[in-house]
Amino acid sequence: MFDPTAFENMKVVLEGALYDKEFSGEAVVTNRRDIVNLSSLSRQYEIEMALSKETPIRAGITLQANIENLASELLPDPGMEIQSKAGCIVSVSFTLPFHLEKENAAELIGSLEAIWGKKRTITITSCAEYSNKSMLPPFSRAAVSFGRLVTEEQMDDLLKMADFMADSLSMLEALEVAR
Repeated sequence: MFDPTAFENMKVVLEGALYDKEFSGEAVVTNRRDIVNLSSLSRQYEIEMALSKETPIRAGITLQANIENLASELLPDPGMEIQSKAGCIVSVSFTLPFHLEKENAAELIGSLEAIWGKKRTITITSCAEYSNKSMLPPFSRAAVSFGRLVTEEQMDDLLKMADFMADSLSMLEALEVAR
């Protein structure tokens, strides 16, 4: 038997929090991926949710851990000179089925800051894809990054993130209706 890593523990907590949203009827889980990259010895877990299966607006959260994160946790550091890197990089994103103009993007950033806090880095990407066969529908993506490693001591933050994701989806649905 082995002890689960910080990545595994955080994945279980996050997955449970998002499925609790589904069981309570607040949201539905629409996709999830658990990726192990054997060439770089890294892990990535992605889970996506929406307020309902019919809505095209999605929220996703990603946990990433690389070999440094794993080694920091499993290998002893006798000098404890290096700050521990045991934990995960966490990022959140939202996919919207429409193009955002600059003014609307600035307004959306403000709305997301009201939910996630001003310390977060929030970026908006808005584009349309064209091909010689057809024009794909425009879309926008909002990303929230935290600029730090999330550790097991901050597990409660993952539970709050599930709530913030649901709140953000509600705000984005209202934005879509107002369009």
